[in-house]
Amino acid sequence: MAPLESVFGGRKIPVETATAVPAAVDRLLKSSDMPENERWRVLETLTTEW
Repeated sequence: MAPLESVFGGRKIPVETATAVPAAVDRLLKSSDMPENERWRVLETLTTEW
């Protein structure tokens, strides 16, 4: 596993984004067959579908 700051280049994101991300991740997990305890798979999905 790698720390997210190595991916995004920093540890901080805007508060509005930080507030919205968990709900978006929850929606994606509920609409897919990804395990809910592997939330990082949302990022993996971004790399394969975008």
